[in-house]
Amino acid sequence: MGLASLLVLGLAPQLIAALALNVRQSVSCDFSTSANSGDTCASFAADWGLTESDFEALNPGVSCPNLVAEQSYCVIGTSPNTSSSSTKAQTTSSSSTKASTTSSTAKVTTTTTSSSPYQPTQSGLAANCNNFHLVASGDSCAAIETQYGISAADFSTWNPSIDSTCDNLWLGYYVCVGVPGAKTTTKATTTAAPTSTGPSPQMPSITGTCNAYHQVASGDSCVTIEQAAGISSAQFLAWNPYVDAACDNLWLGYYVCVGAKGATTTAKPTTTTTATPTGPSPQMPSITSSCHKYYQVKSGDSCYTIEQTNSITLAQFLSWNKYVDAACDNLWLGYYVCVGV
Repeated sequence: MGLASLLVLGLAPQLIAALALNVRQSVSCDFSTSANSGDTCASFAADWGLTESDFEALNPGVSCPNLVAEQSYCVIGTSPNTSSSSTKAQTTSSSSTKASTTSSTAKVTTTTTSSSPYQPTQSGLAANCNNFHLVASGDSCAAIETQYGISAADFSTWNPSIDSTCDNLWLGYYVCVGVPGAKTTTKATTTAAPTSTGPSPQMPSITGTCNAYHQVASGDSCVTIEQAAGISSAQFLAWNPYVDAACDNLWLGYYVCVGAKGATTTAKPTTTTTATPTGPSPQMPSITSSCHKYYQVKSGDSCYTIEQTNSITLAQFLSWNKYVDAACDNLWLGYYVCVGV
């Protein structure tokens, strides 16, 4: 029976509805969310790391380009016509450190499988990336760019899925912070010419008389650091002149000074851990006692470059160097790490 006959019988609308229902039933939607006024298929899809064609495949019958405000659309799911599948995970976090002084919600979507040990990664990561950063609570694009001495343009080029407002940076995912031949203004693991000795990396301009250090952790503030070390706000700011009075520019993973020669404190300042006694010195703390091959951290090194140079895996490196965290943001310049047992 032809379409003309169906129209005569009044059956064409039912047939179209049935076909649309069959298409919808082939879509497995894990998460949907409402559109805002002014949203389009292209902008809505980009916010969730989708192509427009994938968005249309997840929402059969959607009328592009404009979306209906307050209407829900599928953004995470599977369809026979999508190029990849995604799963839902949302994380809400807040931090009192530099990168984030207000709460933010990160939308997390899985990416395609890769042979890189740095997984998961945000989609579209530069194929020739050779330096990675694990996004932590409190991070922002600006903070990451400053830490690794890269420009906003380079960061955007290497991480095309991250939009210009950086409101879709995903917690717990790796982003690219370096490719072969790229120019940087600072090194990945050091600050410019610290004025004191001690562990690295340090916040800039630490006093040369510093004899006790604290590594900034997620959730730290100047007040909590001062209280833990038994020092005053005036002392902390005097020993760390780069930190401003509002304390909104602490750097995660970097060392600040919490004690200086001749200073009076109300509590014993935090100090760094003594290195393992065997092998060359100085060493990163908590190196495995069975280590027989060492590597001295140089300016510009990352866990990835050290692993590649010594033909070892990320899992091996982290198991032999317990102090080094998964984000690899606490390597100490000039210190030895274990690269063989």
